[in-house]
Amino acid sequence: MRHASLVTLALLTAAGLTGCAPGGPAEVPAAFCRDFEHSWNAFGGAQNANAPGDSAVRASLSLQQEWEGLFASNLPDRITDLGLTSKFVAAWNATTRVERQPAEESLTNSAQILAMECSASGTEITLAPLTYPLRPSAR
Repeated sequence: MRHASLVTLALLTAAGLTGCAPGGPAEVPAAFCRDFEHSWNAFGGAQNANAPGDSAVRASLSLQQEWEGLFASNLPDRITDLGLTSKFVAAWNATTRVERQPAEESLTNSAQILAMECSASGTEITLAPLTYPLRPSAR
């Protein structure tokens, strides 16, 4: 009976069905976490400083590029599946409160999840609160 259990475990492991990857879950690289924190906070700083519209747009493009890197990177699926880029674009482009609110909430929640993932990987980051709506001309 013990032999059958070991064979079953070996087959499950070979098939990837045990739910445990060797070495535990893949970590989020510290460099990515720091870059994300910098981009997020630069965008928040541009908003809070009432920077001219072009500064906020430049900061938003930097943040969007950072998030697009999520989908082109070797990060774990649990990170890339957050869909941060689409939520940022939706929050930025929304023209009504009905469109904007769910996108804004999703954007903030996704960023908080990413911060928790960074923390779990050993890199603490602090994300400044954003001012909504994101686009200065929508205020």
